[in-house]
Amino acid sequence: MPGSVSVSELSSVRNTKPVLVLFFSHDCGYCKRMMPEWNKFKNVSPISISEVPAEQMSEYNPLQNEQNIIGYPTIRLYNKGKLVKEYDGDRSKRDIIKFVKKYVKENKPKKSNLLLVKARKGNSLNNRLVKKMTKAKRTKRNNPRKGKKSKRARGTF
Repeated sequence: MPGSVSVSELSSVRNTKPVLVLFFSHDCGYCKRMMPEWNKFKNVSPISISEVPAEQMSEYNPLQNEQNIIGYPTIRLYNKGKLVKEYDGDRSKRDIIKFVKKYVKENKPKKSNLLLVKARKGNSLNNRLVKKMTKAKRTKRNNPRKGKKSKRARGTF
């Protein structure tokens, strides 16, 4: 599990990886009712989480053009220095997990289509495969307009 992020670390962490932030007040009835579900969620969260109590809002550095917190509890998802989305679903562990997992699934890092196979000495099949794959990739890179005629060849100048 990624873990919890303090208010002082939040500015730097939200610039590099996804983090879900709960803004709350200890005096808020809605917050008190939500805390048991939030605590269950914290134990299974696939991304980092942070909690910003109302008493520590002066230590929180908002993003440029970020709207103020209007009411409590407020849950916001940040990634790569941006506010991705303010959570507006049910305040249950199940729904918060669903929200986070949907975001993680939609934003998985792209994998390269090229898989290089480490060729062992004397393994001609792997050597040929690696050469063929790298040659095909180089050819694609060097001839991106293959099959297209130039303006001069089409008769337009």
